[in-house]
Parts: sequence; structure tokens; C-alpha cells
Amino acid sequence: MATLKLLCTLMLPLAVLACDSPDVADDDLDDVGAVDEDASDPNGPEALGTAAPEPEQHGLLCVLCVLHGHHEVCGDDGEIYANACWAACHHADVVPEETYYTDADGDGFGDDAAAGVVACGQPDGTVANNDDCDDGEDASFPGNPEICDSLDNNCDGDVDEGVSATAYYPDADGDGFGDANAPGVVACAPPAGTVANDDDCDDGESAVFPGNPEICDQIDNDCDGAVDEGADGSVTYYTDSDGDGFGDGSTVGVVSCEQPAGTAPNGDDCDDDEGASFPGNPELCDGLDNDCNGAVDEGAATGDGEFYQLVGATTSLPEVGKPGAASYVRDCPCGSVAVGISGRTPNEASYAVVSQFSLICERLNGDGTQGLRFATAPVGTLMQGDLFSGECPAGQVLINNTMGVSFNPNNPGSGAVGSIETACAAIEDVLAGQTTAAAVLGPYTNTDAQVQAQFQTTSTCPAGQVARGIYGGSGNIVDRLGFTCQQLILQ
Repeated sequence: MATLKLLCTLMLPLAVLACDSPDVADDDLDDVGAVDEDASDPNGPEALGTAAPEPEQHGLLCVLCVLHGHHEVCGDDGEIYANACWAACHHADVVPEETYYTDADGDGFGDDAAAGVVACGQPDGTVANNDDCDDGEDASFPGNPEICDSLDNNCDGDVDEGVSATAYYPDADGDGFGDANAPGVVACAPPAGTVANDDDCDDGESAVFPGNPEICDQIDNDCDGAVDEGADGSVTYYTDSDGDGFGDGSTVGVVSCEQPAGTAPNGDDCDDDEGASFPGNPELCDGLDNDCNGAVDEGAATGDGEFYQLVGATTSLPEVGKPGAASYVRDCPCGSVAVGISGRTPNEASYAVVSQFSLICERLNGDGTQGLRFATAPVGTLMQGDLFSGECPAGQVLINNTMGVSFNPNNPGSGAVGSIETACAAIEDVLAGQTTAAAVLGPYTNTDAQVQAQFQTTSTCPAGQVARGIYGGSGNIVDRLGFTCQQLILQ
């Protein structure tokens, strides 16, 4: 037995040499006549693996590899052999084992987070590196060009670097315009529910966005800061402080489809603090421009049915008296004409003057009946002596006056109005253009005066006109006095 072991030991190098030299004769040790002639045979040396070969198949020299013991080696063909002899017998070079890593996404780069597998030959689904930063994404691996996809394509630790990105904003109402009050998200592609602008003024209302046509819905459809402006059916409303249905055109209008409280759908009111003044309102005798035509009390109604109307400009009859003193004007109210006079003369003999004077006015009723009579505010304040007064009969009006001036070189009032007389005419005659006096009022003067009024002056209203007011100058007495007339018609 010892002799056989020694023989095998001495022949082992020969066996190795013979198995590793396919082109060298093996002395026909396997009775085939050639060395490794069946290397490609499934039963040849390549198929040995770690199993012991049968002598009749592989020859004596390869059989002797069993004498080298069992310490596995890795062949460069990926097979594991019991020892180097067996590897050489299968024409394989011994190589070291390698570590392989899972490549789940098949991009040729192994998972850098997975443990490696040491193997002789590459297992399926593995690679010999662990350089992949995301083995679940085949678009991420070292050297891959970076694109705009929110991934780290080249595994350098940065996402989408060097590629174009855009800020996207939430579009909650889906109208294509992003929320102006929301922070943007910078990305290479729009995240779900976002758009590349922040122009929406109300992202909770899909009918509100820039450029949307304005409609009557009480919201700012076009995001211009105004509601319902220019919408079909909208109206401009103006402040109506007096509630007469006509707005103040001097205020800024509000465009709306519904009328705000305290407004009117027009700006036509001439006085928005006076409810009795608005376009189309009948003119009244109230000192107001009721119908907003720019005139006061013109053509005011004086009764039911027909009514008298004073029209046209007033005519001023000549003024009598001395210059100086503060000016005054006293007119009968609208719808009224002068039908009498009243006043006072001093009860002192040295003063032949009219110390106070008023017109008596009457509102003319449309049916020709007598209306209310009343006096204008008086002029003159001094020497309130004897009272005088005269009124036209019913149906008559003043059309004429005769006045005299006082003259006394020693009288401070010399040259002032010293006497007055007026004449009346029937209304029907006035309307017919006649100027014939039907009644005379006066003369009124200071009967106690030593020096009477002189230089009598008579003035008559033009045909068709009646006395309407007085004017002149007055201080303590009536220094100057004149009458005004106006055309009277029956409307």
C-alpha cells in the first residue's frame, strides 16, 4: 500500500501536465490515442466538476487528481472544481471568486444598499458593482444624462440639475389659472392640479379668472377688481340721498346688476338733498327748482285745472327817488302777482316821505277766484307813523304806479319817495293786452308834512304784463322805489 501511494505521488505532476496539454501525446494512457481528444464531450474533462472521474472515460492521469484532496477552486469558466488539478483537467484557469450585487432594474448597476453575494460566476439578476443609487428606477444610474423628470438620473445626489425647471401653482378650481396667494412648486413637469401661472384672484371659483367675460353674478369674473362692471344687464347706480328716485350725478357711479340700497339707476337729480326736486316733478310755488330745469317756480300751478303762469323776463319800470342807500328787491312768490300796497308815513310835519313800504300779493287761482293775499317783507325802518294800505278788488291786479319825490332844502330826506299811487286792471283785460285802469289806490303821502311830494312820475306795465315786485334803495326810509312787471298767461 505504501508503495502504491508513493507511485501516485511521483506521477501526479505528469498527470497534471498531461491533462493541461491537449496537443501533447499522452502515450495513449486512455487507449484512445490522443490527449483530451474528448474535451468537448459532455463526459469529458469540462464536465467533471467536483465529481471523481471514471478511469475508463478520462484516462489515468486525470483520475490521479483525486490524490490532491478536496479544496474547491473557481475556474474561469464559472465552474467550481474540487481542486486545481480538476480545473486544469477541464482546461479552466483558476480565478478568484467575485462579489455580485442585485440589479433589480436591469440598468447594469447593482444596488448600493444591498449586501453582495460572493460567487464563482455571475448569478442571474446581478452585476459585479454596487454603483446604483436607486435600483428600483432604471433611469437612475451613474453616467446617465440628467433630464427634467424629478429624478437623480446620473446618481450624483442632485435632482434635475442643469435642466430647465418651472414654478407651478395650485389650480384648485381647474380654470387654468393658479392661485395668486399660494407658493409655487419648482419642477420640470407640472405636478397634478397645478399650472405654470399664479394669475387667479379667486382659486375657489372657476368662473373667476383673467380674461373671463364679466356677467351679472356679483363676482369679479375677469379679476380686474370690479364686480359685474360692463356685464350684460348691469346698470350704473348713483347715490340717491333724498330717496326721490333720481341719483346724484356728481358722485361716482357703482356698476351692478342689482341695485344697491340708497341708489338710483340714473344721475339726473339737480339737488339730491331735496326730495321735491327731480326731473319731471311738477313745478310748485316753493322757491325750489322742482323739475330740475334750472329755473325756480316757473309756471307753477296755482290751482286745479287751468292755472295762471308768469313767463318771460321781468320788465323794470323807472325808479323814483334819490341815489344811495342799500339796494333791495321784493318779489311776490311764484304764482302770485301784486294786488295792492301798504306802508307808513311819518307823523312829523317836516317829513314828506314814505318811511316804510310793502307789496300786497295774491296767488291767482286757475278758476279766476280770489286767492290768499299776503304782504312782502317791508322796506324802510324809521319813523313808523301813519299806516296806509290799498288793495285791488277781486279779479284785478296792479299795472300802474304814480310816484312823487319829496323836496325840502332843509329836510334830510329831500329827494326820497314822498308819495305813491297805484292803479288796478281786471285780469281778463290784462290777458287781452289792455292797460286801462279799473281802480286807483291812493295817493298815499304824509298829510301832516309842510312840504308835499313833488315831481310826479307815472309808469305802467307793458301790455299783457302785471306788477310782480319792487326794487330800489332803502335805509331808514324808502329812498328809491321802482316796480317790476312780468307777462301773465292762462295755461
